[in-house]
Amino acid sequence: MITNKTSFLVNVYELRKFETYAFNKVFIDDYKIFWINKGSAKLVDKNCLVNYTITENSVVLLKKNSIQRFSLMSLSDESISVCVLTIKNKFVNSLRHYLQGDLMIRNLYNEKKDLLLWNCELNDISVLGEIVSTYDQTQYSEDFLKIFFSGFFSKVEKKYNSIFITDDLDAMEKISCLVKSDITRNWRWADICGELRTNRMILKKELESRGVKFRELINSIRISYSISLMKTGEFKIKQIAYLSGFASVSYFSTVFKSTMNVAPSEYLFMLTGVAEE
Repeated sequence: MITNKTSFLVNVYELRKFETYAFNKVFIDDYKIFWINKGSAKLVDKNCLVNYTITENSVVLLKKNSIQRFSLMSLSDESISVCVLTIKNKFVNSLRHYLQGDLMIRNLYNEKKDLLLWNCELNDISVLGEIVSTYDQTQYSEDFLKIFFSGFFSKVEKKYNSIFITDDLDAMEKISCLVKSDITRNWRWADICGELRTNRMILKKELESRGVKFRELINSIRISYSISLMKTGEFKIKQIAYLSGFASVSYFSTVFKSTMNVAPSEYLFMLTGVAEE
């Protein structure tokens, strides 16, 4: 265990397949960031009856006062390591000076946002892990750590697709959270109902009261995700279509144009200024 008396506490846990770790063991009034070293795990929200797939590309931040809602279950055949970084509330509050007006920080301090999930590149997670693992020997200054973490939060917010979870979700928001947690999965009514532990009629009635159809909702979530991929400027239309969960490029193009009133290639050009070959 590595400790920083003023701001941080780091614990590393080994989980075997189907073994569960509950985040409510220590310091529930502070923030927690965690990631796993390999394989996959399931983050379970007992209040919303929703779970999220966590991989070695995932970084999750659990906010204070909501930590008791969550537990992590390993899905890997081999043991996985879970690195849990507890960040003191006082330190997080000090970041306001570094990121005034930043979207990430507004969500960080929003009482209705309890969980933030990023799917990052491994090198970003490696840098975070390096800072954490070498703190005991290096003794970084408080100012350095403030700059590093504010920069990390800002970078992942701008670069990656984020999921914000709250305890007060309606059916549409719960479905949205589920789909975002595994965007390429072919979500059907049976899958959604099974994950949310409810029946189709209840969900359908609530969606209809909002004037929303199930398939249109799924597609709108995928289109929103596809736009976040376009903003990176790193993917071609074909890649974006499949990474967003569409079965074919033609279907993706049809749905995108009906939603955005412009073809995906044109929208990509507007965002990046580069025409796809």
